[in-house]
Amino acid sequence: TFVISDKTPQLHRGSLERELLDVVAHDLRAGLVPAKTYTQMLATSIFGPINEKQAEALKSVDISIQKQADRITSVLDMVKAEDNRLELQIETVNLPDIVKTAADAVERDSKRRNVAMSVNIDTRATILEGDAGRLQRIFTNILARCLKHSPQGGKIGVELSYPVTGQARLRFWVNGNSAPRQEVETLRLNSKAQANERAQGHLPVDIDLAAVNEIVRLHGGRVDAQSDEGTGTTYFLYLPVLQKSGRAATPAQNAARAGRRRA
Repeated sequence: TFVISDKTPQLHRGSLERELLDVVAHDLRAGLVPAKTYTQMLATSIFGPINEKQAEALKSVDISIQKQADRITSVLDMVKAEDNRLELQIETVNLPDIVKTAADAVERDSKRRNVAMSVNIDTRATILEGDAGRLQRIFTNILARCLKHSPQGGKIGVELSYPVTGQARLRFWVNGNSAPRQEVETLRLNSKAQANERAQGHLPVDIDLAAVNEIVRLHGGRVDAQSDEGTGTTYFLYLPVLQKSGRAATPAQNAARAGRRRA
């Protein structure tokens, strides 16, 4: 016996939901702009002097605003990736600087939770071209995910190395606790596959991981993850780089560049 069902209403509903998310996310992000602007103005004492405690409070507010802005951007990227509309803002970027900035963004929370953080950065190369904002955001999100899974007194880390010529490897890890296997599998799926799994009720919505695979792929790279129960979890991101000596881009990098500029 064969059962044939029309999935068109479900697909249409998914499209409407993505459109709604797109509109709401844009509106929410616009509302954060004045909040961030005035917070930064207050912090610079433009309206009068502030004391040390007030400065620290304003810093906390500014960090919270940025976290919210990043999550809204993650929603927008998830929607765009699922509709094949995600486009990178390409510029020449220094990969070690971006990794360091991402680590700095998580350091405050790691100290508060008494979680040690290891940062090991090899500074020998830079990315040929990439989207600095998106790379920094996904690095921060993955490292924050490691912190989320770490018990108090645990240890997390990020390592940037170059195992082969022309390729950077970012290794994010957490010791002691392991991420749910479903989370690891989600990271390996592309945006379309994640959307299909969610539509069938097999996966929950995970905003921070939704577009990571797509962003890395558009940079000509790939992602992987492994989790050992009771031992820890490791996330790997592989990205093409250009050595500081000025070595020419590889054919794979040129193909990736062309793919990123598709319509």
